[in-house]
Amino acid sequence: MSKHTVFQDDWLSDPSFSSWLEKMPLNNKIAKCKLCVKTFDLSNMGRRAVSSHMNGIKHKKKVEASQKSASLFTCFTKSEQSSVINCADIKKTNSNDDELTVASCSTSVSASNSSTDPGKNTSGIKSFLINDSVTKAEILWTIETVMTHTSLRTAGRDVLLFKTMFPDSNIAQKMQLQRDKVGYLLAYGIAPFFEKELSDKCNKCEFLVVGFDESLNKVAQKQQMDINVRFWDEQEKQVCTRYLTSVFLGRTRASDLLQAFKDGLKSVELKKILQISMDGPNVNLKFLKDFKADLNTDSDDKKLLDLGSCGLHTLHCAFKSSMQETGWNIVPFLRAVYNLFKDSPARRALFTSVTTSSVFPKTFCAVRWLQNAEVAQRAIELIPMLMLFVEEIEKTKTISSQSYKIVSEAIADPLLSAKLEFFRGLASDVEPFLEKFQSDEPLVPFLYEELSAVLTTQISRIVKPGVMDEIKSLKDLKIPEKNILSAGEINIGIATKHAISKVSKKMGKTKDSMILKFRESCRKALIKFISKMLEKSPIHLRLTKAASCLDPNIAENAKVRKIRMESLLTILLDHNWISSSIADKVMREFNSLCDQPNVVSALKNYSRKTRVDHFWMNLITKDNSCSNLSMVIKLVCTLSHGNANVERGFSVNAECIVENMREELLVARRIVYDTILSIGGINNLQIEKPLIHAARNSYSRFLEASKEKKKQQEGNYIKLQNKRQAEINVKELQRKKAKILEDAQRQADLLNEEIKILSQI
Repeated sequence: MSKHTVFQDDWLSDPSFSSWLEKMPLNNKIAKCKLCVKTFDLSNMGRRAVSSHMNGIKHKKKVEASQKSASLFTCFTKSEQSSVINCADIKKTNSNDDELTVASCSTSVSASNSSTDPGKNTSGIKSFLINDSVTKAEILWTIETVMTHTSLRTAGRDVLLFKTMFPDSNIAQKMQLQRDKVGYLLAYGIAPFFEKELSDKCNKCEFLVVGFDESLNKVAQKQQMDINVRFWDEQEKQVCTRYLTSVFLGRTRASDLLQAFKDGLKSVELKKILQISMDGPNVNLKFLKDFKADLNTDSDDKKLLDLGSCGLHTLHCAFKSSMQETGWNIVPFLRAVYNLFKDSPARRALFTSVTTSSVFPKTFCAVRWLQNAEVAQRAIELIPMLMLFVEEIEKTKTISSQSYKIVSEAIADPLLSAKLEFFRGLASDVEPFLEKFQSDEPLVPFLYEELSAVLTTQISRIVKPGVMDEIKSLKDLKIPEKNILSAGEINIGIATKHAISKVSKKMGKTKDSMILKFRESCRKALIKFISKMLEKSPIHLRLTKAASCLDPNIAENAKVRKIRMESLLTILLDHNWISSSIADKVMREFNSLCDQPNVVSALKNYSRKTRVDHFWMNLITKDNSCSNLSMVIKLVCTLSHGNANVERGFSVNAECIVENMREELLVARRIVYDTILSIGGINNLQIEKPLIHAARNSYSRFLEASKEKKKQQEGNYIKLQNKRQAEINVKELQRKKAKILEDAQRQADLLNEEIKILSQI
């Protein structure tokens, strides 16, 4: 017969069993595990049955889990002395035995002397709070590293310094941030959390605008395509423009751009794209054509709205083309005069000693031509001093650089100051537009009127009096040659005329011919500028003019606003962004709203200091019957007026990039940087549980990504090895083939000889 063993009390004192083993009072032939919450039979094994359960896989997992999480009892600390409660004189106050009064009840509790040593671990609920605080501190320091463009190594060294600076802080002592941890906390914790938040916002929107541009990443030696999204934020009640991601390309053909664009927008529904904001090279136009073909497979699909390429770029290109049309070589002079004194203390000292001036030329911007008005103004001021400097150098022959040759030749031109004045004057006319529209605020409603003002100003300089009054629309403007003034009659500007008058006495007999030739060049420049504006700028598009119905100055005029709103709704209807029933409702709501006395007053008193989306939303919230109009206003305000936001990101890229930086780390930095800017700074960041959990899980994600990358590298290595082996095999087979062909040819030659011999017999 089998023998049954019984539970032994001395097992409870064994350190291996005491924490989890429990005796069953009613049956001493079984034991209970408090961790597994189950009983097991001792059978005839006795102590071996307990050891066998302890070594089981499930029990070990329970032990491991219990070590990672603290018990609820640890949240309460015991006092060194037990509480003493003295209750006496409990008397009956009434005949009712249930009513008792405590006459004297004193409680004495002595608190334990908890150690304030920061090096010791804290137990209980305080440890949980400290752990959260430590994680928050690590998150904040990682974000601060991004915002200050600090290297990961420097950020890790600073954390080590915190332990010395704040010896009384448990949080500082427990922070563990070295270079690698800062990197994976950023790339696999904080940035993915912010990226998901942004993706969720975009997916909740009915429509959004996507902007992109490319620039060379000098570290990765690839073209970096930055992608931004512009959408209506329901929480902020305004239009927001945010950085989404970056994609890296080897080549930038239209097909490459299209694939990279789709890869970057994997988290966004492409059908929601309202417009694509970009600059206007031909490769981008081909990309846009291909994207539209992929997107609009059905006639009922929503179609992209067209506002042309970036209006800021078109102005820059128009100005650049107009200056090149003159053939004046202004740009080589402005570059040379700056390079002449750049990084040359000896030349600067000589210039100062000769001219007694410490003012030097400003650098010319080859990318943003219209920002060079100040450069030209400084050059105009320095022309007399440059003449003195050149005279001195001609005596000593101490400088013979190419920059000096260009400057000395340009200084000899008596009309140099007049050319610079014309350059500066035209740039100054256009520069206010750039200053207004290099903003993320919704400015599409103002685009048509502002472009019209720039264009009208330049047209009025070259056409005959009265012609401007006959021009009804700038969209299809064609000025006949008979209506254009002659070179001697055009308006070249007061400053340019003054510069010509100052040097006319020095020009002698050639004065009239030189001035006439100069004026002809000015005329060509203005005509070129106007033609480029009409050809490339958004002013020639229907949507640009139609969207101006939301310009408060236009909405004030009942007749004009009605025509332009009808045009806007027709465009939206043609592109399937609204239905016909909604279009009629929007028209009625818009006219009704603008006819209200308080709205009429608001339209008259509108100032551009107020964002146009805030202006219209404040009016609509007072009138709950404008839900359809609200949707159209949000749509128009979401449209992009330029690509300035994307290009500003290139400056951030330059500050973020360090040697050997991985691509995913640069993208993570940009995501975090943009998110913190959007909330107004790191002090406005609220770190809650989801972000804490994302930070704590970053290491596991980092390990998974590393394993995946390692597998991919191994796979690529295997493919490479197979390819190399295949190439070796091909060469071997080709060698065998050649040998076989050679042997066959030899045999054929022998047979031919035998045939020849036999034929001679």
